[in-house]
Amino acid sequence: MNYCNRAWNNNGQLSDVDRYMVKAAYGDVPRFHSTNKFVCFPVVLSEGSQFSGCLRQSGSKWEVFDIVATSKKSIDPATLSNGTLSIPFVYSYDGQNVTGFYRNLTFQQDADGLFKLTSTATFLN
Repeated sequence: MNYCNRAWNNNGQLSDVDRYMVKAAYGDVPRFHSTNKFVCFPVVLSEGSQFSGCLRQSGSKWEVFDIVATSKKSIDPATLSNGTLSIPFVYSYDGQNVTGFYRNLTFQQDADGLFKLTSTATFLN
């Protein structure tokens, strides 16, 4: 990684965007596909269990699909507790390019089993 070379940009220090890109590329963190409107979680921790899965936008709510048990590791796993899905870090992409980085996204599960977005994530770029 040549970014840390003192003769390179930023006096050898990684910028925030550099750190976010590394996390997105190597951290196995949640990702939002902005074109197809789904968010996938490589790791969700819930009551001693660990799984991966996705939420697909369905109107104003989000439905669960592709849930499987996993032993993957994540630098920033999502957590599910008492119907609240908390996502500490997520990156957005359009199918080809990373388009943004976000912090602190929260969904709440309703009685119908669907999730509703309950917090606005902080845009990091």
